[in-house]
Amino acid sequence: MKNFFLIIFLLHAVFCFGQSNDVVDFKAMYLPSHSYQEVHEQNFHTEVTYIGSKEFLKRLRKKKIKNPSIAESKEIVKATFNSGAMDADSIFPITLKFVNTSNSSGKKVVPDGTTIYGKCKCGELPKIDSVVSSLLTADFKKTMANNIQNIFDQINLPSKTLKTGEEFSKEAPLSIPFGSTTLDIIITTTYKLINVSHDSAFFDIKQVFTVKSVLAGNNLTATGSGSGVMIYDIKNMFYSYYKVTYAMLMTTVADNFSLSVNMSGDDIISVKITDEEK
Repeated sequence: MKNFFLIIFLLHAVFCFGQSNDVVDFKAMYLPSHSYQEVHEQNFHTEVTYIGSKEFLKRLRKKKIKNPSIAESKEIVKATFNSGAMDADSIFPITLKFVNTSNSSGKKVVPDGTTIYGKCKCGELPKIDSVVSSLLTADFKKTMANNIQNIFDQINLPSKTLKTGEEFSKEAPLSIPFGSTTLDIIITTTYKLINVSHDSAFFDIKQVFTVKSVLAGNNLTATGSGSGVMIYDIKNMFYSYYKVTYAMLMTTVADNFSLSVNMSGDDIISVKITDEEK
């Protein structure tokens, strides 16, 4: 009799919990009637090094240009994303309010209280309608709305049913000014499902930077990569933690000198999600 109950218990465990520990139905999206309290921290390190003749390096010193030249910076953005109730067409209003922003130079990245309004259809990306702030110009508001819309596009990850060990990738474009040249890069990010608990899915992140195009006549090369982790909130269908550490090296060669730019840093996003319907 004891063995009978033990078998029943084990079968119950397999059917109720076995799949949840191996499989996740991944759909990253905003839900109606939810609050998302987000903290986004970015740390940057840039090191510029010149290599050239003694005369060239001497001219740099006369111009008081440090070699190598090192810069560190940090930005922190605290914001709240709120979604309203869904209507008969599966559309709900959204607001994104910047609560507090700061950087290492003591300046505000965005004025506190700046609020973005828009709407979202369930299962689709939010659409920005307007930016409200008495401290921003109309042109800045337009640029900001476009930038926020681009961010929404970048976090639009494909919906997939994944087993532990399976992965998917997403490509995102990046343009970096480099002197008179624009470096067009494709960042390929691969997400690999590592583990699934009853409420969260854990992913490893790998990134590869690939140069897409460089202006003709420029001897410019670039390489880069990144790695990190993502924690996906299964119930609320959104990530609760995201961190990527990256490094990138760009080099160019001229007639009498070469220049290398070594950039590194990390992006850390933490999100506290609340279901407002409860």
